[in-house]
Amino acid sequence: MTQKLKRVLDNHKIQDKQKSVGIILNGVSNQITTSDDYIIVADGGLKNAKNIKIDILIGDFDSIDTNQLPEGIKKITYNSEKNETDGELAINFAVELGYKRINIYAALGGRTDHLLGNLALLSLASSLNAIAVIKDIKETIFFVTKKISFMAPKNTYVSIVPFGGNATIKNSQNLKYKLNKTEIKCNNTLGISNIAIDEKVCFEIEKGEVLVFVNSADVDLIEII
Repeated sequence: MTQKLKRVLDNHKIQDKQKSVGIILNGVSNQITTSDDYIIVADGGLKNAKNIKIDILIGDFDSIDTNQLPEGIKKITYNSEKNETDGELAINFAVELGYKRINIYAALGGRTDHLLGNLALLSLASSLNAIAVIKDIKETIFFVTKKISFMAPKNTYVSIVPFGGNATIKNSQNLKYKLNKTEIKCNNTLGISNIAIDEKVCFEIEKGEVLVFVNSADVDLIEII
């Protein structure tokens, strides 16, 4: 750990686990609005952070000209020959600061390999005992290992996609196509385009892990494990 990174961590360790951190990536995005308590911008995500107060910029800076950064922005520079994407560095940094609630913006669009890597960041955060959510102008994405409850507009599409292997949904509430001891294999599309028949949707996992794609930005998370 560099001395600069250590100083940032020492000066901003949080105690309130309900506070959230926003991570802005280099994907395709319209105007981002956020009420997060701390903002981390990962390298080329700077282009998506217009009119947002940035707390720190991190990455190898292969996507931006650091000589043109606004005055006063803190930054932590990593070697360009590294094993992690800038998004993964941002997740690790957020967890080091003590954040347990992470909102990720501009994770979609752009290169497909980066998109898949960004989806995997949700699993990474879970493995570090944090909850990460991808937020887009038309979509909200969760990673679930046991159960989830959320509020979304009625008739919203809800897709459940196995992650890392097959998954079995133990039960569900308020989905049009009920899931009861239902196995969703990683090589079929059974979980795509279910529909919320009420505003509150819940389901529980018996086996495996899943990504949940809610086709709305107007989503409130109640519980996730």
